[in-house]
Amino acid sequence: MTHDPGGRSAGPGPRDLDWRQLADALWLAVCKAETDRGPGPPDPGPLPGAPEADAPPPGEEPPDEPRQDRQGERPSSGPEAAPAASEPLLPAELVGGSAPPGEAEPATVAEAFVPARRPSADGPPLPERALSRALRPLKRTAPSPVETEVDEEATAERAAREGLWVPDLVPVRERWMDAVLVVDCGSSMVVWRRTAAHLVTVLQRTGAFRDVRVHRVNTDHPLPEADRSPVAGMPPRGKRTVLVLTDGIGAAWGDESAQRALAGWARQASVALLHVLHQGRWHHTGVAPERVRVRIPEPGAPNGSWRRADGGSWPGGAPPVPVLELNARWMANWARLVARPSARGEDTMALLPGAPAERWDPEPEPSAWDRVFRFRATASPSAFRLASRLAAAPLNIPVMEFVQGIHQPEGSPGDLAEVLLGGLLRKVGTADPLDETGIGYEFHDGVRELLLSAGMRDESLYILGSVLDRLGRRWKPLLMLRDLLNHPSGSVGDLPRTERLLPYIRLQEQVYQALSGPYLEGARSFRALVLAHQALARSGESPPDPVEDASHRGKYVVSEAVAAMTDSTTPRPDPLSQADDSPSPPAHGTPGPAGEHLRGTFVSVTAARTLPTVEDRQPGEPPSIWGNVPPRNNNFTGRQTLLDTLHERLKSEGTAAVLPEALHGLGGVGKSQIALEYVHQHAADYDAVWWIPAERPEQIRQALVQLADRLGLHAGMEANTAVPSVLDALRTGRPCRNWLLVFDNAEELETVRPFFPAGGPGRILVTSRNAQWSRAARTVEVDVFEREESIELLRRRGPELPREQADRVADALGDLPLAIEQAAAWLTETGMPADEYLQVFEDERADVSTRRNELLAAGVPVDYPEPVAAAWNMSLRRLAETHPGAIQLLQMCSFFAPEPISRRLFSGVRGVSLSPELSEVLQDPIRLGHAIREINRYALIKINHRSNTIEMHRLVQAVLIGQMSTQQQADMRHSAHVLLAFGDPNDVAPPNWGRYADLLSHVRASRAMECDDKWVRQMVRNLVRFLHVWGDHDGALELATQVRRKWVETLGEDSAETLAVSRSLGHVLTVLGHFNEARELNRRTLELQRAQEGDDHENTLVTQGAVAVDTRYQGEYARYVELEKDRWTRTLRLAGDEDPYSIAATNDYAVALRAAGDYERARQLDENARRTAGLVLGEDALLTILVEANLSIDVREGGDYPAARDMLEQTCSRARQLFPPNTPTVVYALRNLAVARRKAGDHEGALDLSREVLERYRLRYTEPNLHITTTALALSMDLRQTADLEGARELGRKCLDDMRVLLGERHPATLGAAVDLAVTLRLLGETDEALALNKETLPVLVERLAADHPTALACAINLASDHYTLADYQEAHDLDVETLAACRSRLGEDHPTTLACAVNLSGDLRALGEGRQAEELHQDALGRLRRVLTAGHPATVAAARGIRADCDAESISI
Repeated sequence: MTHDPGGRSAGPGPRDLDWRQLADALWLAVCKAETDRGPGPPDPGPLPGAPEADAPPPGEEPPDEPRQDRQGERPSSGPEAAPAASEPLLPAELVGGSAPPGEAEPATVAEAFVPARRPSADGPPLPERALSRALRPLKRTAPSPVETEVDEEATAERAAREGLWVPDLVPVRERWMDAVLVVDCGSSMVVWRRTAAHLVTVLQRTGAFRDVRVHRVNTDHPLPEADRSPVAGMPPRGKRTVLVLTDGIGAAWGDESAQRALAGWARQASVALLHVLHQGRWHHTGVAPERVRVRIPEPGAPNGSWRRADGGSWPGGAPPVPVLELNARWMANWARLVARPSARGEDTMALLPGAPAERWDPEPEPSAWDRVFRFRATASPSAFRLASRLAAAPLNIPVMEFVQGIHQPEGSPGDLAEVLLGGLLRKVGTADPLDETGIGYEFHDGVRELLLSAGMRDESLYILGSVLDRLGRRWKPLLMLRDLLNHPSGSVGDLPRTERLLPYIRLQEQVYQALSGPYLEGARSFRALVLAHQALARSGESPPDPVEDASHRGKYVVSEAVAAMTDSTTPRPDPLSQADDSPSPPAHGTPGPAGEHLRGTFVSVTAARTLPTVEDRQPGEPPSIWGNVPPRNNNFTGRQTLLDTLHERLKSEGTAAVLPEALHGLGGVGKSQIALEYVHQHAADYDAVWWIPAERPEQIRQALVQLADRLGLHAGMEANTAVPSVLDALRTGRPCRNWLLVFDNAEELETVRPFFPAGGPGRILVTSRNAQWSRAARTVEVDVFEREESIELLRRRGPELPREQADRVADALGDLPLAIEQAAAWLTETGMPADEYLQVFEDERADVSTRRNELLAAGVPVDYPEPVAAAWNMSLRRLAETHPGAIQLLQMCSFFAPEPISRRLFSGVRGVSLSPELSEVLQDPIRLGHAIREINRYALIKINHRSNTIEMHRLVQAVLIGQMSTQQQADMRHSAHVLLAFGDPNDVAPPNWGRYADLLSHVRASRAMECDDKWVRQMVRNLVRFLHVWGDHDGALELATQVRRKWVETLGEDSAETLAVSRSLGHVLTVLGHFNEARELNRRTLELQRAQEGDDHENTLVTQGAVAVDTRYQGEYARYVELEKDRWTRTLRLAGDEDPYSIAATNDYAVALRAAGDYERARQLDENARRTAGLVLGEDALLTILVEANLSIDVREGGDYPAARDMLEQTCSRARQLFPPNTPTVVYALRNLAVARRKAGDHEGALDLSREVLERYRLRYTEPNLHITTTALALSMDLRQTADLEGARELGRKCLDDMRVLLGERHPATLGAAVDLAVTLRLLGETDEALALNKETLPVLVERLAADHPTALACAINLASDHYTLADYQEAHDLDVETLAACRSRLGEDHPTTLACAVNLSGDLRALGEGRQAEELHQDALGRLRRVLTAGHPATVAAARGIRADCDAESISI
């Protein structure tokens, strides 16, 4: 609402309001509330074509707004009419001549298509209330020079005094300033058309200006010198301001004619430039502002009267023009600058029109890869994602906005502007870019293919289908193309053979090529169609369409891309092919079908998932993913009611997002068998079925790692990365939605529940003896057999058994399924009559009862029912009589876990001390096979031939152990230990991880850590190491702690085995961030190691390295260097310089030197280590990659940022090819590559890589963790460099808090995090807090590291900038002088940090009036920066523009 707050009311006071005035006030309040709610996406309305025409302020409100009260508002004078407020500000024709004045274009289809309740692709409207507050300083009033009003009091006094009623007139109070909005109508500004229209409305409603006019300029062409001034013709009634809305892209900004025009306007009015792009993108445009300090003589003074605060003159005599972002904060600063000038002057970012622009040498035509790479390096992540999505669509402005609205409904026009201006596209044909029926843009050759390869396949398919569905409503052949997306190998014979359809066919071919897989056949079909069309075109049989002129509204325009693709030289006749059945397209404003969804018709993308897809299965076919499921039990009997109940629950509402299903019951009742039978019966109902042994966490992890590999997640074989990946894939339903996980023998809730997917479309089934699962799952109680089921099972194995006798056997066994199955096997194998069996059974039961009572009296728990033990005793006695070796094999296996036992453990056993009977069986494969078959005859084990394993029920194990004497138990347990040790590969490399995972549960169950055999203890140590390298750090900590505690008791603290496991435990504690515990343990281990084996023993040196690392985590860098140097010297003397231990020691010593800031010495060591590692270990060895990555850090911190980046790019490329992506060394190298990219100026590339690395670390570790925190800290710096200051501040604060918890407040790395956060705070305007933080940090850094340590120097440089920002120029100068001398001494004259300090010092000198000295220092530093970093580096560009440099403190020390 526009009104004149300066006008005085001439009626009764507030207490004398009558009812009409009260009603008007209430009506106005309602209107104000409606206005403040914020407008929806503004209607662009008609598009006038005369860019030079002026538009006076609107006289009407938009039709969808309530009429506002116009009292006190002065109408415009002159003959100019007022257009509607919603009139857009850009011409329809943007590529040459102008459209006829006043010609109106209808609204685009894209606007009609988007539902009103969804935000448009242009993002949220301008914040009207915030902008109104920002412009509050301009809401001043002044006496009108032309209008007067009666001063009633003065008139009355005059009448009383003189007796004459002569009106006494005074000037009316009115707004002091008129405004002109100059809108750049260049073709690149078309995406900002709604923003421009809404800005007009906002300026009118703020009440800050007396009059708001609109002036348009087309910067696609040079601006003529005699171009009409926007303030020409305005009555000189007060101050005037000109706001120029532009993106700085047009040709006029390149040839500087726009700058000259600005200079002319600035001499007549207060001029500011509103840049639609974010400040971080300005240096890519023709607007290159500098920070200047200006003195303004009076409020609202024209820029021509502004003076430099330092007393100098403006370059070329042209006054400065402030440059603002289009947001409230920038406009508020400008309003204060103009309306409340300071006598000391104010800093502002300003364009200096008289300054010569920096000239860039012309570059050769870039390749497609160069275009994409440069765009990737400079564009925002959201803009790059948008570009990759647009690669799947035909291009014009409405389609681009439609695609952006699909995935970024809150997106900004800035993203689309970046794509249009990023060098990826070229304009083709003469089509109106707002006409969605034509193709107005095309990617440069090869660019579309690269972008498609960078995008997600399912997104590309979805976008293409949605766009074809949208456009197909205007032209039916496009619907035919859309339908082919769901049938990629379908026939293309029915498609019309028209020139108009050709670019769409070519596009679909390119998308199909990117999708690959089943789409390749369709791509070949489309390619054949294109080639056939080209052949016909060359022969003249089917000539293509002509290039359309502007009069062919709604017809297709043949683009340059299509012309090049057809390679036709045949003249093109006018008529289109008769096969073209397209109707005449409706006007842009025609609405689509009612209720049309933003994404259009659904397009099936099942076959185009980025992850591996589940094959299209026909009903009844088995699942595509099937793993670890035991073989089906052919003797399974009964339980149909339980199976039906379970199936009903699992297929109804039972999902992983709600509660799992749990089969609960006592041991031996058949829970696992019921789950197994259900899985086999209903396998065809699921896309994926995975069976997970769940008694121990490591078993669950192993099963999930295998599932991740089967799903094709490429998460590696490490548990801490694969497990989170597979849980996330199951949660999101990609690549399969209908999955079933079976957690078998899940005894502990807290152990198993962390491995459940957090929701998702699948199902979870649990089997457990633990009744507490009823609190976390919907349980199905499993009891013993019904009598009929017992009889059925007995008679199935022995059909000759009479029903009555079967009933008696079942009664004696209590219908326990496990006992029934064993009895059936016994009766079948022996042929014993049922009566005799029952008599023997009762005798055995008496013996079992006696033995049970003895065990209970001795305090030994007995975990098996008497009927089970009695039934098995019969089989065990018979087996002992007929096959002593088999019974001993069974007894030994009773000490293994009740999990599958690989038969590899029993094969090829040589040189192992076992009993004669057991040795005879294990050393002869034939005897071993015979023994296993004998055991299986009596149903004492289950054989899985598919996995080549055997498995024994836990109750069988309990019965066997209960029968053995104490000595027999010790002998059989030791035999199990020895056999397990025989299966130790003794190498924890990834190929052996599966074998170690198989050993682990059996080692725990057999208590192998208590064994005194040295090979068994070696196996236990290897398992600790395996758990660590496999990524199960918590498991490694648990096992290592248990083992060390036991071995300290039995072997002593100083035994070799105890010291070895202590070293492993110390390393695990360090990885998990338990630094204090690790320090104490490592210190004690080193003492014992030196006492036992001396200072120069290999193990002592390894332990000394761990102690050195502890000092690093304490922040004692001098002691750290001392320890590593001593270790390095001793290692070289012990092993020579070519031993891998020596190479590693050299690497570690260089790390210590880097922490202390001695980059040159570290580089020398790393260069030698890299050369030696390449010769001795090979170029592709992991240690070689690590040393090479560290060498790049030396190069980087030495100041050669481009070389460090290039070196590390090559290293990481090689590492990605050689090793799994989550290998710790690879992730470490990638983390440093992100830093190298940022230092080399590739801020966007650094941002993306930091996010990738952070995600990998979060998969591997649990927060808080030092790897996560240091990577997040680097990411915060990337966010700051890409202008996401709010995000950088939030993340920086979190990193600083985490560092304080992990390392302490005085650790140098913590202090470095404070330095980085302070930079962000200052850039956000929170300079006082930044100053306080740097003042607190610098003295501690000097104390802990020294005043000339690079981190302390960076802090000092930033502290000086804090003082400068607060106008403490002398303080900043003194600190910069001192710091520059220290930088030159420690880092060298040409180090970027030294040059950054020099640039800042030049600014201090300039602020203090030392202009000549400042210029000399600035030019010297700038020349060195161009030589060291290149002229295009952001730091060089910023220095050239006089922007102070900020220094980051990298966390290289940890």
